[in-house]
Amino acid sequence: MIIRIDKYMADMGIGTRSQVKEYIKAGRVSICAADDQNASVIRDSAFKFDTDKYSIVFDGVKRGYAEKEYFILNKPAGYVSSTRDSSPTVIDLIKDKMRKDLFPVGRLDKDTEGFMLISNDGDLAHRMLSPGKHVSKKYFAKVDGRLRNEHILRFANGILDDCLLPAKLQIISARDDESSCYITIAEGKYHQIKRMMNEIGLNVTYLKRLSMGGMTLPEGLSTGEYIRTDLATIEKALEGEKEHNIRGAAPMIDDSVKGVIFDVDGTLLDSMGLWRSIDEEFLGSRGFTVPDDLKSNIEGMNYYETACYFKKAFSLPESIDEIMKIWNDMALYKYTHEVELKEGARELIYALKEKGIKLGIGTSNARALAIPCLKSHNIDGLFDSIMTGDDVTSGKPSPDIYLKCAEQMGVPPDECLVFEDYLNGVSAGLAAGMKTCAVHDDNSLFQDEEKQIMADYYIKSFMEVII
Repeated sequence: MIIRIDKYMADMGIGTRSQVKEYIKAGRVSICAADDQNASVIRDSAFKFDTDKYSIVFDGVKRGYAEKEYFILNKPAGYVSSTRDSSPTVIDLIKDKMRKDLFPVGRLDKDTEGFMLISNDGDLAHRMLSPGKHVSKKYFAKVDGRLRNEHILRFANGILDDCLLPAKLQIISARDDESSCYITIAEGKYHQIKRMMNEIGLNVTYLKRLSMGGMTLPEGLSTGEYIRTDLATIEKALEGEKEHNIRGAAPMIDDSVKGVIFDVDGTLLDSMGLWRSIDEEFLGSRGFTVPDDLKSNIEGMNYYETACYFKKAFSLPESIDEIMKIWNDMALYKYTHEVELKEGARELIYALKEKGIKLGIGTSNARALAIPCLKSHNIDGLFDSIMTGDDVTSGKPSPDIYLKCAEQMGVPPDECLVFEDYLNGVSAGLAAGMKTCAVHDDNSLFQDEEKQIMADYYIKSFMEVII
């Protein structure tokens, strides 16, 4: 493929675009043909070349290029299925990765072991994670009690009310103190296996995923070890997957829904704690503590309205623009390095896109923060409309932002569904004449009862959404 040299280096994690431009300017970067050891210094960061014919040399070391990478990992317990976390992540285990944008295709709980696919291939992730694909996953489990034959039938019938598909239970051993089994599911709902076992009065004491989408853990691959694989091998395994029959359930998103709009903070992103830390740092550096009623006072305000509130409430000397600039600088790093998507958000977005439903963003946050954050998770290009607090004069509970988003998507408001974590956002969706789904977030627990009463639906995880 033909690529700019600065993008090549940034993709391979050698540095940011601005950093690699400085490396190139300083003469630290050369290019050489695959069969030639003589390298030519490149000083133009816009220089383009064919990655199939040439490689770059940085500080005397040849650096190869990979557009896509694929790894099968035998995940150990104690590692988080994430790209960024204070705890060790599964990405930390991939020592010879070339790409900086790898992510786990699907999740395993921190204490769960076994098969995990690591890649930067968004299209493959879509195929593997989309609920409509029904990709099977097989687990080995130990539980603290006796499994019985009647449990096999209960699993086959779909043991949870919100489980759309049946699961296959194969009992290996059964004793009063401990049993072991294989479980095959075609969904990936939050803590699904643990919840299913809890429904029959048993607790999972050990869980290991053995396979996913026809791919199994290679023999001899020890816990914590990984191997490289390729797309052709993965696709061959996926071809062997059989469609599972859906028993049927009342869908939240049926044929009447033509557009889905997501709030961002606390809804798509697990980010509300970020703003609390920014408030503490910002106000603390000016001699203030965060008031108990700050969250409720600014709920639903757009970025400019919030800055105006801070300036007046705390008699700040900075201008409104200066306050927003300080916040932007503080938040931009946290958004792009620390914040994760909510459980099941990526899978739901892929499924909606595949179904042909228009997708929108309606966030009170600033565009300068919202866009980089969506880009950092490789989902910015999936939305037909992105409306931010910069695009409206009145924040939530005013319906303006959702109405503008629906208009840009070309979908009537009464054919839209809104996902929101805060009461003002739920009110905004209802005021816009849209169906609303309240989303659980730890930072808005005090509103849960009201949200469940007001909204058309309520979920604790996007994995619960039935399409």
